[in-house]
Amino acid sequence: MTAPVTAGDRSAGRGAAADEGSLVLRWVEALSPWTTATLVVLGIVAMAAADWCSSADVGFTLGYLLPVALAAWRLPQPWVSLTAISCAVAWALVHSCETDGQLAAAVVAVNVGMEVLVFLSFGLLLSTLRHRLYRERWLANTDALTGVANRRAFESELLREMERCRRFQQPFTLAYLDIDGFKQVNDQLGHRAGDDLLRSLARTLRQGVRSVDLVARLGGDEFVVLMPATDGFGALVVVQRLQQEIADFSRMFNTGVTIGCLTVLREPPPLDELVARADRLLYEQKQNGRGRVCHQVLPEPMAGASMTGSRSVAEAGASSAPAVAPR
Repeated sequence: MTAPVTAGDRSAGRGAAADEGSLVLRWVEALSPWTTATLVVLGIVAMAAADWCSSADVGFTLGYLLPVALAAWRLPQPWVSLTAISCAVAWALVHSCETDGQLAAAVVAVNVGMEVLVFLSFGLLLSTLRHRLYRERWLANTDALTGVANRRAFESELLREMERCRRFQQPFTLAYLDIDGFKQVNDQLGHRAGDDLLRSLARTLRQGVRSVDLVARLGGDEFVVLMPATDGFGALVVVQRLQQEIADFSRMFNTGVTIGCLTVLREPPPLDELVARADRLLYEQKQNGRGRVCHQVLPEPMAGASMTGSRSVAEAGASSAPAVAPR
C-alpha cells in the first residue's frame, strides 16, 4: 500500500521545482548576448529539423516558442522581432515542403502572418515581463533617494560575504558612516538641502570605492560600505581617503562624518550580532568624538600582534601592517 502524500511532501515538491526554475533562470541570465544569439539560431534550426523529420500530423508550433522565449529574456526587442519572423518563416518553409506547394499563396501568407503574430506577441509579452521584473527587483534593492543599495540588498550581500569568509578565510570590512549634525542641516537649511547632502555623500562613496564594493543606505543619515577581500590596513587606507573626500564637499553644509570600521578576518559572528557590533562601534565613536574613524578587527588580535583592536585616524596613518588583499 502506498503511503499518503502529505501537505509537507507537496510543499517540498513545489520548493524543489521552484529551486530548479531559479537555477534555469540564473543560467539564462548569465549568458552573454552573443552566446544567447547563437543558441537562438541553433534553436530555430533544431526546431525546423525536428518539424521536418516528424509526421505532418505532429505540430511543432509550441516548440518554436523556445528560441523566441530565450531571445525575449536576454536580447533587445529588435532581436525578438527578428527571431519571431525567422521562426514563422522556418515553420512556413517546412509546411510548404510537406504539402508539396498544394496550398494557395494567399493561404500560405495568412498562415505565415498568423505565426508571426503569435510568436511576436509571445516574445514582446515576455520581454515586457522581463523589464518589469528587473525594475521590481531594482526597486526592491535600491534606496529611492540616493540610488545606492538599501538595507535589504546590503544584508543579502553581507550574508554571501560572510559565507566566503567562513569557507575561504577571506577577510572583509564593514565601514559604517553617520553624518554629524544632520538634523541641524535639515532644521537650518531645509529638507531639500538635507536630501542634497545625502545624494552627494552617496555619490562620493560610490566613486571612492571599487566596483566590487557595495555602498548602501541603511536609513536616515546612516550609510555602510561593504568591502570584500579587504583586511584592516587596506580598509583604513580607504576610509581615511573617503573621509577626506567627504570633508571637501560637506564644509558647505557645516558638517562631517563619523566612521566606525569593522574588519572580519575569519569566522564571522551571526549577521545580527555582526551588524549590531558595527553599529555600536560607530555610535561609541560619536560619543567619544565626532568626525573621526574608529577601527576594530575580529577576531581580536593576540597580545603583541602588529595590529591593534581599534585605531584612531592618527594611529592609522602610522600603521605598517601588511595588507592581505591590497586595494
